[in-house]
Order: sequence, then structure tokens, then C-alpha cells
Amino acid sequence: MPACAMSSRLASLAGLSLLLAAVLLPSAPEPAYAQTPVVVIAGDYLGENGLPNQQKSDACSQRVVKLLKLAHVPYVVTQDSQVEREGLPAAAVAILPYNRAMTDAEAAHVCRFIADGGKVIVFFAAHDAILEQIGLRRSGMAAAGAADPFTGLALTDQLVGAPATVGWAPEQVAMAEPLAGVTPLAMWQTKSGAMTAFPAVLAHDNGVYFTGDPRSLAGVPGAQLLRALIGRLVPAAWGAMLPTDPADLGPLGRFASLAELHAYVARQAEGNPVYAEALAQATAAQRLLADIKTAVEGGDIAGGLALEAEARQAAERALWASYPSLPGELRGVWMSNYAEPSWAVAARHLQDANFNAVFPYMMSGGVAFYPSKVLAVHPRVKKHGDSLAEAVAATRAVGLPLHARMLNLSTIFAPPEVVSALRKAGRLMVTSSGKSSTWLCPTNPANRRMEVAAALEMASYGVAGIQFDYLRYPWKDTCCCKRCRAAFERDLGVRVARWPGDVLEGCYRGRFADWRREQLTSLVAEISQALRRDYPRLQISAAVFLNWEDHRDTFGQDWVAWIERGLVDFVCPMDYTPSMERFELYVSRQEKWIAGRCLWAAGLGVYADDMKYGGPETAVEQIRVAREHGARGFVIFNYSPDLVRDYLPWLALGVTREPTEFAVAGR
Repeated sequence: MPACAMSSRLASLAGLSLLLAAVLLPSAPEPAYAQTPVVVIAGDYLGENGLPNQQKSDACSQRVVKLLKLAHVPYVVTQDSQVEREGLPAAAVAILPYNRAMTDAEAAHVCRFIADGGKVIVFFAAHDAILEQIGLRRSGMAAAGAADPFTGLALTDQLVGAPATVGWAPEQVAMAEPLAGVTPLAMWQTKSGAMTAFPAVLAHDNGVYFTGDPRSLAGVPGAQLLRALIGRLVPAAWGAMLPTDPADLGPLGRFASLAELHAYVARQAEGNPVYAEALAQATAAQRLLADIKTAVEGGDIAGGLALEAEARQAAERALWASYPSLPGELRGVWMSNYAEPSWAVAARHLQDANFNAVFPYMMSGGVAFYPSKVLAVHPRVKKHGDSLAEAVAATRAVGLPLHARMLNLSTIFAPPEVVSALRKAGRLMVTSSGKSSTWLCPTNPANRRMEVAAALEMASYGVAGIQFDYLRYPWKDTCCCKRCRAAFERDLGVRVARWPGDVLEGCYRGRFADWRREQLTSLVAEISQALRRDYPRLQISAAVFLNWEDHRDTFGQDWVAWIERGLVDFVCPMDYTPSMERFELYVSRQEKWIAGRCLWAAGLGVYADDMKYGGPETAVEQIRVAREHGARGFVIFNYSPDLVRDYLPWLALGVTREPTEFAVAGR
């Protein structure tokens, strides 16, 4: 271990002198762990490399505090300099999150704390004299290979109240040589699942040593592990750590505690039966907490932990049920042209979770995933068959409406030779620099005919709806092809002297922006009119960009005009963000733009690019906020086995608990 832990000048003689100094210090008061079981010693002595060490030390201390809060372990915080001056406050356990440069005087106080019966939990770095008190001697560093890094620990012995495995990904771990009385409690595991020979947790009667720093120690499992170790060291501390008051159990989603959740659902349940289940579960959780106190007072810690687990489960069920299932909502998922492991399995999972719409893409502007007569057919069809027919059959078997999605103007997924042929035929957009793109030009008559024909082809499969997607320009500098120039000059009766400068930045900029929008809007009109003529009960929708006000210029997508002209039955703005603040901004603006003229459903980007959702809690909160702003449902991006495992069960406890149908008037 580099100078980061403690000075290497400490030899065994120095260690003995420290222990002697500790014995000569005044006795510490009896630990008051019934109120404060734990003191956290934040590292403010940094040693070499000042600022980076401070940032790491702060992050380690903050992580430990967060874990203690999650576990509802009462604690106080002190720091190196304060301990050096005053010693430790009354507590049963001292936690050292990252104390790389303790002075000898501070270490003497900690050693005296141990001599007086206190326990320590040390992460990664500690003074040599403190390590000796927990039966260890530093012996170097270790790191897993870059291809198979550490990703967690696995217990090698039973630990009451702790999970068997805990996620944790330290960059490196500290090696420690056991001297006497040390038991390895957990070993590091790697990404491949292999158990390593490197101990993650070493236990002694005087304390516990974690060989990694706590910054990446996983949330609730890490909190449970830390609490279990405190309980192992000081069994009497369980009385202060197990929750017995509803105010001590939480947070639960947006609620700080069970008490707050119970009060909320009790208010909502007055005259509103949809909250009855949430109230029943919250009340059950409160009763279980009352039983914990009896168990702990009788010395039944295992029973208290079991009751706590039941209480937490009931509280979590109350949380999910506090997001009611509303009738008539759209509950959809965007999907690929295939489903894993199969369409039949996917349809059954969605139907079981009471979803009522799927939106798989089945074509782009360059290729179809069914045997099309107007588009090139993707090679997948030859190998796996008609994707659209398979999807329709599987969803129809369980009564799940399918809306076939068109990736209208993009040629994504098309083989290179298809894109090349479209380019040679002059059917692709051209940028301001004269470079050909991979998007279909909306002014080209062949493209427009193909879009209409493809929509009618997919509608003929008996789908519930057709959804437009990628019906836009890729950027503000397209399309600048010769056809667009001729059409613009003809439509406006002008002659553009400097093309494309005058229409992108010059005197025709505003009129060109209007004209671009009209090319897309008129294409939507052509497709919609054809669909409604031949399939009057078909629902027509569009997945649209979230910021109509700006994106109507940038991408030419004037979806509010589509609503005003009655061209779509509903829209799904793609409100992709894990931030609740940004999401509420998006949907509040959309509510104003739509102004009740059309049904709309919020698009949730659970698995969209670069999205980092906090789990189903974020999704249900966004659904709640969207409802408050007038959304008539939600569509999640994107279906996968992960969605089935990590989201659908929790949504089915609340927002999709009851089955319902989504309908559009007249369709």
C-alpha cells in the first residue's frame, strides 16, 4: 500500500509505544449505542497528493453515511483532526471509511477505544497499530485483470441479516496478512462469476476489515451487509438498528418513510377504492414493525430480521399500489421486428402485466421485415419468416393490440446495396454541402408512393394501428437536393440566387423552414388519408420528438400541425430522460401544445441510449407526473427480457394492476 494508508516508518516497537500511550489515556465513557451505535471518522488528514485524496476521502465517507442511512443505523460523524484532539465520541463501533494518513496520536485514541471494548470497521486504509488490534498486517495490493474485474463479494460463512452476495467493484484491493483470530467472511468475485482467492471481508473479535474502499459498494445490499457486521460485533446494537417506528422505515420511492406513505394513501383512499390495496399493505407493514420490538426485546434477532423483511415487502407493495391502475390508458412498449425469446413468450409476458399495445418496427424507408411488394425485403425474412405475420399471430392469440411502426424516411437496417440503389435513383436527401445522406427525400414522388403503399401493406395484416416514426429530416441542413430546390422555387414563385445559403441562413430561411414542415405534414396527410379510406377503424399515431417548438425548425417535424389537421389519433412524445425535473418540464410543455385536441401518451426511455433509470421507481414516478399533465398513458422504450424481469412485475402491482382497453373515438 503506498503512503496512502499510514506511514511506513511505524515498526513494531512504535506500535507497542502507541498501545502504551493508549492505555495511559483517560478511560472513555460507556458507549451509548442504544442511541448512537456508530461513529464515522471522516478522513481529513490527507497525506501526499492533497486534492485527489480529499475527493476520494470525501466520497468514501459520504458512501458510508449513505449506507448507514439506508440501513437506518443511528450514527454521528467526526474526523481525523477532531479525534486527534478530543478522542472518539460515545459509540459502540467506529467506522474508518478511508483514513490514509492518521497520526500516531489519533491512532492511539482509536486503540484506546478498542481497549475499552469498542469495535472498529476499517475500509482499505488504516494505521498499522489499528490493523494490529484487529489481527492484521498490511501485505501489499491486488487487482483483478482488466478483462475480468472485481464486481462483488460472496459470503463464505453465514452472517445474520446479510445477503449472500453484494455488488462491489473496487479498482484495487488491499492485501492483509492475518496474525491471529481472524476469519475471512467473504471473498471477491469477478465479472465472470469466478470466486477469487482474495478476501473481501476479514473479521476479528475487535473489528472487521474491508479490503476495498466503499465508493462502489452497492446500495441496499451493501447497507444490509454493513448493518449485519455491526450487529455481529455488537449484538445489543440490533435494538437500535431494527426499525420499530414507521418513521424509521424508508425511503420508499418519493416518500421519506412508511409513515409518510401511509399518511398519503390514507388520504387518497377516502372515497377512492383504487387506493384500498395500498392502504391495506401500508397498514400491514406498520403492524409488523410493532412486532419487531417484541422480538428484539426477547432476544430473537433472527425473528426481528424476518419481521423486518416482511414489513419491507408490505411497504414496497404499498408503494407500487399507491400508483393506481387507471381505466382507458394506453400501456405500450416500443419493440424491434423480433422479440426475445419469441413473439409468443413476449406477448404472454406483456398480456400478463396488463399492457394493451405493442409498437414493433416492421419497415424502414429502405427495407421491410415482411415479404413486401414495394420495399426490399430484409434477409432475415428468408431465414426466419414473416416477422409481421408472426407478431400479429402471437399478439392476437392473447388479445394484445399491435401497432405496426414505420421508420418512415430513414433507411436504417437496409442492406448497403439497397441504399446505393436509392442514391443512384436520386431518392435520398442531400445535405447543404452536397453530400448524399441515407434518408429518403420527402419531395420525391416515388418515395411518397412507397410510403403510402407500405402503410397499406402492413395494415392489410389486420393490425390495430400504424405508427409513424423517423418521419422527419435528419437535421436542419437537409434536404438541399435539386428536386427540393425546384419544388421550393415553384411553390413559392421565387428564384433563389444562392442555394442553399439563402434558404438555410439568408433571406428565405423562414419560408424554407415552413416549406420543409409542409413536405412532411403533407406526406403524413397522404398516408393517413389512404389508411382511413381503406381501414377506417385503424388507429394512426406518431412517435414524435419531445420539443415541438424547437424541433419543428431543426427536424421539420410539425406534429402539432398533424394534430390540428386531424391526421393522427394520438401522439407519443419521446420524453427520454431519467431526470424527474426535466421530464416534468417536457410533459408540462406538451400538455400546453396539445391543449386537449388529441390523445397523447408519454414515451419513457427506460432503455434508450445513455439513459440511466433508477429502476421501476423512476418509471412509475414519470407515469404519475405524465398523468397529472393530461397524458392518456405511456409507451416504454424498449421491450427486452430485462424489461420483463426488472420492470413489469413492479408495474403490475400498481399502474397496470387491472386490465383495460385503450380506445380512440370512432376507431
